[in-house]
Amino acid sequence: MDEIGIIKVSILALCIVLPILSLFFFRNKRKEIVLVLFSFTFSIFIVEVFVQLFYPLKMEHNQMFEYDPYLGWRFISNKRGAMVYPKEARHYIKTNSLGFRDNSPPEDMDNHKKVLVIGDSFVSNIAVKDSEVFTEVMERQLKNTAVLNFGVPGYGQVQQYLLLKKWLDKINPDLIILVIYVRNDFCDNVGGFWLHPRPNASWDEESSNLKINPPPPPQPRLAKESTDVPFWKFYNKSRLWISQ
Repeated sequence: MDEIGIIKVSILALCIVLPILSLFFFRNKRKEIVLVLFSFTFSIFIVEVFVQLFYPLKMEHNQMFEYDPYLGWRFISNKRGAMVYPKEARHYIKTNSLGFRDNSPPEDMDNHKKVLVIGDSFVSNIAVKDSEVFTEVMERQLKNTAVLNFGVPGYGQVQQYLLLKKWLDKINPDLIILVIYVRNDFCDNVGGFWLHPRPNASWDEESSNLKINPPPPPQPRLAKESTDVPFWKFYNKSRLWISQ
């Protein structure tokens, strides 16, 4: 049995045994029974809050993204989500106001040298903690330099080109670093579906020009998310109940 299974069995056992023992030992002491049940409920609440803040159990990768009619998908701005890879990583990530997995850019960014790093999941680095992302390491080592992480999981060069086109004049970087993952980046440029459909490139034989085609509309969800549960199944939203 894994650690989460042990937690579930322990909670279930406490929920069954504690009321029975309370009734047996305190049959004529209602106040004591209420106090014991309140203490138990409060303890569960404290553990639930602790788990949600410091020990994520539920992978929230997909909930960090939304459809974008220009880029296909993007990070949701100012959002926090849990990244859980069993036996590898268990932490939270957050996005900034620009909609990237990075710290907020400095207010006086025009007084800094700016390095813009573009790529896919190798740049966003969601499998490591915020302080361990390589762009954060670069920024700590480079004086008076803002290293901006514009990596988005799943992006190919078409999306990276469109992203750069959108932000280039706004950021006006001194240096642009493009990270390419040769295993699938080039295949991604001709289309396909990740969490949402992506834009793609095609060759126009008549004009001999390369065309950038926008992503098709998002497809309806085939199944409800785990958060869409009836009220009477409220326990499914508990971090102590879910499994990963």
